[in-house]
Amino acid sequence: MILGGPIFALLMIWVGLAGFDEFQRLAHRDRPLMIHRLLGFLVIAGLGIAGLAGVSTVMVFGLVGLAVYTPLLAALVDAPSARLFTRAALTTIGSLLLGLPVLAAIDIRGRGGASEQPWLTDLSHLAALAWPSTPRGLAWVGLVVLAIWVGDSAAYLVGRAIGRRLLAPMISPRKTIAGSITGLAGSAAIGLVCGVVFGLGLSLAAGLAIGAAVGALAQLGDLVESWLKRQAGVKDSGTLIPGHGGVLDRVDALLLAFPVAWLLIALIDGTRP
Repeated sequence: MILGGPIFALLMIWVGLAGFDEFQRLAHRDRPLMIHRLLGFLVIAGLGIAGLAGVSTVMVFGLVGLAVYTPLLAALVDAPSARLFTRAALTTIGSLLLGLPVLAAIDIRGRGGASEQPWLTDLSHLAALAWPSTPRGLAWVGLVVLAIWVGDSAAYLVGRAIGRRLLAPMISPRKTIAGSITGLAGSAAIGLVCGVVFGLGLSLAAGLAIGAAVGALAQLGDLVESWLKRQAGVKDSGTLIPGHGGVLDRVDALLLAFPVAWLLIALIDGTRP
């Protein structure tokens, strides 16, 4: 994250590809079709490249169209059936569910503009190798990630200590309303603090709002991934990280938070040149 540039982009693309592979295995307890896996990989990698190169409306539109229409056309060619239609729909959902956060994260990190904090500017310049350092992009990504981490930690600690009423018992039996509210408050506070500490020049209202929005969508992303695992009848999305499950188990909060943060940052800073 600190290095930025193609290093950060490659990491995010790998996370997207690994997450999509897990999604396909959750969605199809039998063997996923290779054509659908390859299509998802192509869409996610393409969206990551679009984020690194500076988002092109034509390129993004083309990749989204590829994700939506190609699986349907492939199903038509391969003797239409309800099962193939389901496969097509799940391929589209999975490739965009993983691809859009990859695009958003990479584009946010590559945003130009200055930070009002010299230490963050110096850190960004020191870490960049042969690419622009983009300190403001680093500040924004730091805000998003910290808002998620702090909100999740606050929700966990308070939920275990005083949480009684469950938030969504049919999806996640451990999440409580008290924990959720505390997590939102923690994310909002981090948005405010990071706006100052990272030199983003945000107003009080803007810092609180973007932190709360990121926290709320992070919780929703967590619930979505828990629901997917319940539908598949598994405890973890994968076995890549011993003791922690798969990639989706680690990045579920980012799936919805990064795209929403991307939209909010565009409203605050304007679109990336």
